[in-house]
Amino acid sequence: FLITVEIFFSFIVLFGVVLAAVYYVDNYRHPLGFAYENVWRVSVEMNNRAEGSRSSQTSQTDGNATKQPTEEAEPVTATTFKQLMAAAKEFNEVEGVATGTVTPYGDGTDISAIGDDSNLIRYGVNMVSDDYPQVLGLTLTRGRWFGKEDDGANYQPVVINERLSRDVFGELDPLGKELRRPNLPPREGDSEREPMRVIGVISEFRKDGEYSAPENFLFRRQLLNNQMRREPRALMLKVRPGTTAEFEEKVIKRFQAIAKDWSFEIEPLTKMRETANTFRLAPLIAGGLVAGFLMLMVAMGLTGVL
Repeated sequence: FLITVEIFFSFIVLFGVVLAAVYYVDNYRHPLGFAYENVWRVSVEMNNRAEGSRSSQTSQTDGNATKQPTEEAEPVTATTFKQLMAAAKEFNEVEGVATGTVTPYGDGTDISAIGDDSNLIRYGVNMVSDDYPQVLGLTLTRGRWFGKEDDGANYQPVVINERLSRDVFGELDPLGKELRRPNLPPREGDSEREPMRVIGVISEFRKDGEYSAPENFLFRRQLLNNQMRREPRALMLKVRPGTTAEFEEKVIKRFQAIAKDWSFEIEPLTKMRETANTFRLAPLIAGGLVAGFLMLMVAMGLTGVL
């Protein structure tokens, strides 16, 4: 009876380990959607950030002083990020620079959804600059990426992956369409906001790496001007092959000279990938060791009985 109970629980553990292994192997077969080689993340911590304020001018009308609002000033944060990106491009080791709010293999995430409670479609969100596909090697399958033609538009340009396109639009072409369920009416307040309009589609983007399940994903445009809605959390540097770790110190010193009150930390995506994959595979490895130990105990018990 004890041997039978031991065999039962050993089977449960072994079944769980095999199921997790098959799940990871199946996920690994799917395309990743971006290139992590020779890409460095520069995380930015803004300690004493100053925000731009709306300026005003004074005019004299019939002897009375009145203040008239003028165009909103560019936030100091946006100006500083522009200076940091320009400084990074001055190095011969850097091939491209982009900003992003979510980093591949990073801990941060941004989730949004469309639809109603009975038919909700969730998707990951990343707000990035116009040079992001060149730095991360994204593959466009339809449409285009963000560009100057989106300046001053009365809509929010977005780029989605093929999975989100199928979930929302089915077999229809998503280009030029607003991102909301076609069979659902607009929600209250949608007319007051700029609608999200699809301008491009990428093949895939699995932020959490090779062993994560494919997910819906959407990119929004990061503006570094007076229309900036969210501050970037990191700079992504595409460096030349063979660039050593000594170059990190040069970049940090150059950035620190521009933003004295900010702090910076550089980490290659290859290193972040190793950490993320180790963390994801650790439970599987531990479960495999436990399953192996249990199978050994079963084998010894059966041998003793026989």
